[in-house]
Amino acid sequence: MSRDMRRRDMMRSVAAGASVATMLSISGCLGDDDGVPEDELVYSGPLILLEDTTDIVPAQLGFQQGTWAEYGLELEYNISAYPEWARALTSGPADMSAPNQAEFARSYEEGYEPIIFCPGEIQFNDIFVRPDSDIEGPADLEGRTIGLPGAESSTTLGFRSVILDEFGFDIIEDTDAVVSEPPAIYDLLLEEEIDACLQFTGQTVRGYANPDDLRPIFDLNEYWESRTGHSLEVTYWGGRSEFLETNPEAALNFAQAWSDSVDLVADDPQGAFDQFGLLSGLSSDDEVDVAVERFEEGRLLNGDLDSWGGAYLDAQYEFIELMAETGSIEDAPPREAMISTDELESLAEE
Repeated sequence: MSRDMRRRDMMRSVAAGASVATMLSISGCLGDDDGVPEDELVYSGPLILLEDTTDIVPAQLGFQQGTWAEYGLELEYNISAYPEWARALTSGPADMSAPNQAEFARSYEEGYEPIIFCPGEIQFNDIFVRPDSDIEGPADLEGRTIGLPGAESSTTLGFRSVILDEFGFDIIEDTDAVVSEPPAIYDLLLEEEIDACLQFTGQTVRGYANPDDLRPIFDLNEYWESRTGHSLEVTYWGGRSEFLETNPEAALNFAQAWSDSVDLVADDPQGAFDQFGLLSGLSSDDEVDVAVERFEEGRLLNGDLDSWGGAYLDAQYEFIELMAETGSIEDAPPREAMISTDELESLAEE
C-alpha cells in the first residue's frame, strides 16, 4: 500500500469516527473550541445540514479552520435526515438553511416566506441505465420502468419538469415508476428489476464512480447550462424573512464565511474530500475522486458571491418558474425572494 493510500485511509477513518460521533451527539458547533468572544459574536443559533450532501465538506473544513468564528458565527449544527432538514425554515428551529427548489416553494405555500441570499450546491444529479441498455436519453424512458428517489423530492420534480417541457411526457405518470430510497433503486437497476433510475447526492457520485455498473444519460445541470448559459443550483442558502429584516449582517457574514470555506476546499480538494467525504456519503476512494473532479470543474459547490445576481440569479428563478408551469409545484415564490449579494450588502449597511 502506498504512502498516499495509507494517508487517505487514515483520513477517512478519522472522518468515519467523526460521523458516528456527530450522529450520536446529534449536534456540534461551527465556531471554535472556545466559542466566539461575546464582543465579537454576530449570531448564535442552529444550522441543519442534510445528511450525505457535499455542502458538509466546506462547512466542516471551515469549522476546523476557524472560518465561521472569524465572522462572529457560532452555529449549533445538526446533520439530519431529509424530513427534519426540509422543515428547517418552516416549523423547524433554524434561522438560516439551504433549501432546494421544492422546499423553497413549499415554504411559501405553508405561509412562511424565506429569502434566498447565497449560492450553495450545484445540481449534479443524473439518470442512469446499465451500460448495455438501449436507452440513450430521456426520450427513450417513456413507458419504461424507472426508479425515482421520492415522488415529491425536488430532484424528481425538477427532472419531471424539464423532461415534460423538453420531451413531452411525464416521468411519474407516463412510466412504470418505482419510488424508493436512492440505494434501493440503485440496486434494483443492477439487478435488472428496472430499466433506469434517477439518483441524487451520494448515489449519483456512486454511479459516476462505477462506469462498469451504470451509464449516465441525462445531466440536468449540463442541460440547464445549454438552455440558459448558467449552472443550476440544487440548494442555496436562505433565511427567514423576519430574520433577514433584523439580522442582515448575520446573513452577510454567513454568506462570506460560506464563500471562504468553499475557497478552503479549493486550496486542497483532495485533502478536504478525503477527510470529510464520508460525512457527505462518499464511501470509497473512487467516489471521492469523482467528487474532487466535479468540484475542480466548478460543478459541485458554489461560493462565488460576485456572480450571485443578475443573469445567474434569473436562471435559478427560471427553473422554479418552469416547475410551477409544469405543475411540479403549486406556485413559484416571488422573484424578489431571491436577493443578490449586492442587495444583501445594501441591507447590511442600512
